[in-house]
Formats: sequence, structure tokens, C-alpha cells
Amino acid sequence: MVRISEYPMQSVSKQARMTRLMAQCCLGIIFLSGSACSGEPALIMPDSAPILVAADNPRKAEDNASLVIDGVSEEQIIADSENASQPELSGKKQVNAQALLDIASLYASEQLNEILALYRRLHIELDDDRRSLLIIDLFQDDRLELRQLGFELVDRDLSSSTVLKAEVGESAKELLKDPNPIVRSQAARLITRLVPLDAMIVLTESLKIETDSIAAEPMLLGIARWPNPEAVGTVRDWFLQPENPFSAACNAAWSLEIAGLWDTQIDHPLLINRLREVESTELNADGMKLIASFGDASDLEMLVSLLMSEIPNQQQWAGGALVETPRAVEMLAQAAEENDQLFQAAVSSLIRHRATPEGLRRLVSLPYSNDEIRTDAIMRMGDALELDRLSEAVGLADLNTAHSIMLLNRLLNGQVELSPSVSKGIVLLGEIQLDELRPNRAYEAAIALDDATLDPAERSRIFSIKAEALILMGKHDEAIELNADPEHWISALNRSVDADLRHRIATTLLDSLGDSLSEERIAEIRQLGNIKPPEPEPSEETPDTIDATDP
Repeated sequence: MVRISEYPMQSVSKQARMTRLMAQCCLGIIFLSGSACSGEPALIMPDSAPILVAADNPRKAEDNASLVIDGVSEEQIIADSENASQPELSGKKQVNAQALLDIASLYASEQLNEILALYRRLHIELDDDRRSLLIIDLFQDDRLELRQLGFELVDRDLSSSTVLKAEVGESAKELLKDPNPIVRSQAARLITRLVPLDAMIVLTESLKIETDSIAAEPMLLGIARWPNPEAVGTVRDWFLQPENPFSAACNAAWSLEIAGLWDTQIDHPLLINRLREVESTELNADGMKLIASFGDASDLEMLVSLLMSEIPNQQQWAGGALVETPRAVEMLAQAAEENDQLFQAAVSSLIRHRATPEGLRRLVSLPYSNDEIRTDAIMRMGDALELDRLSEAVGLADLNTAHSIMLLNRLLNGQVELSPSVSKGIVLLGEIQLDELRPNRAYEAAIALDDATLDPAERSRIFSIKAEALILMGKHDEAIELNADPEHWISALNRSVDADLRHRIATTLLDSLGDSLSEERIAEIRQLGNIKPPEPEPSEETPDTIDATDP
């Protein structure tokens, strides 16, 4: 029996004692049971309610004084109520008895509410360990309201990250045998939240003997979290029952499907037939996934029709379900062309079932409402593509520069095997970086292929990337040592947008390789580098003709 006296708190007022005493008096007179609202006659013992006495704070003298009502002491009233016998009532006396019953019910209800309020206040004052002990005491109380208060308080603790003792979980396991299905339901939910080591076993075994759908629902959700072979038969039985927690049964069934625990020859036909019996509005996301996974063409058509549903949840659930089957890839892509809200479902389907250059091209063709979401989709597809096919995919999808670089950068991972296809992708990356005037990134791509086996054409492209990158980085001495030819210098000169760099490139080129250039090339380089042509050297002066008139 839970007693608040076991926990320190302030004493209750004389008014509260008066209220309790009057309720006990009425209860004793009419032999009312502990649940006054039920009206079932049964003798009440004085100890049936918690003793609201402070353990560490004794009451004041006036509170300890015996109450006197109409000249009769509190002790005498309690004794009389205990010894009262059930009277024979008829006529007006029955009416009076009913009135007393109503009064007793009211007082009992008020007393219970006071007890619950006191426990809530006490819970706030206790430390973590004593909170756990209080919750365990409430779980073990015979009264339903106090057991439910235990669940309320443990929810509050879990929401505030209070660390509860392991014994709370053990006590919750015992409540899986409670005669009240609501309590069993609350206990199953709590076990799923507390996750004791044997949670899967406890919930599986409890579900096997459960007969009430209210209690079975959280147990099925527990199986959805921890699918196991022992639960297969029980989940099947609940799934096939006409009156069942259908959504929870679908969640558990889908979890068993993902785990590969259903027998495709025996279980799948049973499950699909049950799913076909229910209205589409009764299907949740996992129920639709079951239909998509092993339903036939007509079942898929039903899901496709839900893509146009006016109920947003059904539309999204149907889209997510169709992602589960490769048969629906193009269906989803076409639906996304009509409704951009299905973009994510179509993307997920393409990535999962068509991670190819053609799949990327199809993804890029879909309408979208948000650039960030589209970029993320392209990145996800790029991560799913085989490295050997990245350069092909980038070319086929006609991606913009930023997206191309984003995908091809995967090839610079030092652990990537430099196959011919991967090397082509790195060469393409280097050229794109050079076009974007990122010479340091272009050079990084080029030197990644130093040890790769390349055909002459690819090797020539890599040499050009290195030479122009060095020139654009201002490392002109290294470019000269690399034997960069004039065309590399002129190409870099044409790329550069910085006037000072262009001038330095042109000057270095003319100084180092000017002798090998034609007059036309030299004039072009001077113009690109903003270099003024040198002044023409003056010719030798001839003596002035002597004026014949001079003396």
C-alpha cells in the first residue's frame, strides 16, 4: 500500500482531514466500495486510503487535535463506521441512501483528486532515485488511477531526461499482466521507450497471449522496432483479424518484410488478400509499402491513383510505397512531371532502381520547386553512380559547371582505382576547373594522374592542363621548366581576366620565347598583355646642307 507518509512533505490541513473523515463516514454507513462511482456494496476499511501524514514534519498541535462533529469525536465516528451493519432501506429511506451515495461519491472523487495532486507535488520535490521509487510504488498500487499516475510521472521524467532506475522498467514488465488492457497498453509503450535488454522478448511473449486490441497495438509497434522470427505467427494472426489495430499490424508486418522473415509462398498471399479487403483510406504508409512490394499490376494501379489524392498524407504515402518497386520508376517520374510535390519520391525511385547515366538524365529533366532540394538530389544520384560511369553521366545529363564539379570531385579520392574511365573523368574535371579559372584545382586534378596509364591523347590533355594551370598561378619558372610551348602561354593569356597577370604572362612569354614567334603573334601578345611596342630606333643623321648664302 502506498503511503505518502513514507515521503517527507507538509501536513495536510484540518479541512482536508474533515473532508476525508466525512467521506469515510458515508462510505462506512452505506458499505460503499473503494471505487465509489461503481455503487457496489463492500465494507471499507480505514486503511483503504493513503495516510496523509508527514514523516519529517509533525503537524501543529491544533492539527493533531481530534476533530469533533456534533459532539462526537473523530475516533468514535471512524469506529462506528467500521462496525456499522448494512441497513434495510425502503421508500424515502432509499432516496436518502441514494443521496448519501452521491455525496460519498463526490467526497471520494475529491479525495482521490487531492491524493493525485499531492503525489504530483511530491514528485517534483524528490531527487531522481526517489522519483523512481515513487513511480514503482504507484505501479504496484491496486487503484487504477494511481497506476496511471505512475505512467504520467514517468512520461514527465523521460521528457525532461531524468535518469530512472532500472527497476522502473522491471516494474513496467509486471504491468503487462495487469487485468486492465489500458494499463497493459501503457506498460508496452513504456517498455519500448525504456528499452530494457529483454524488451524484444518481453513484448513478443506478451503479444502471444494478448487478446485485447488496445493492449496489442503498442506491442505490435514494439515488434515493428524489433522484428524477430518468434513474432511472425502472432503478427500474422493479428494482421488477419477483422477487428485489429490495423495500422500497428501493418507497421509490424512491414518490419518483418524488410527483415525477410515472411514466407513468400505462404504469407504473402494471405497478407495481400487482407490488404485488398480494406478501404484505401485505412491504409497507412507501411500498408501501402506491403502492397507495392508483392502486389500485382492492379494493386500498383491503385497506388498510382492515390498519387492524385486530395489527401496529402495518402499522396505522399503512395509515392513512398511505389519507391519500393522497380516496376514503378517511370510511373513516379511521369507523376512528378505533373506534380512537383512528388519530386522527392521520383528521385528516390530513380536513385534506388536506376542509378545510371540515363537515370541521372531523367532526374535532371524533372520539374522542381527548390534549387537546394534539386542539388541534393543530383548529389545523391552522383553518390549512387558507379565511378566508372560518372564522366559519361555528367556528359549525358548536360549538367551545369557547379553540378559537374560536385559529382566529378568523387574521383579525386586517393583510394579510387585509376581505370581508363575514371581517368577520363579526372581529365574532364581538370578542364572544367581551368575554364572556371581555378588553376590550383585544375593542377590538383592533373597531378592525380601522374602515375596513371593514359593514351597519348589523354596524356596531351593533362600536360596542357598542368602548363596552363602553372602559368595562371603565376608559377612561370615552373612552366618554362615544363617546356610549355607558346600556345599554352597564349591560351592562358586569353583565359586570364586579371590585367596585371596578363601583363606578366605576356612579358614572360616574349622574353623567353619571343625569338620563335612571328611578328603577327608578337603583336597579338603585346595587345593581349597591354604592352606598348618599342619606339623605333633613330637612323644616323646626315650633315646639314650648307646654305650657299652663308659667308
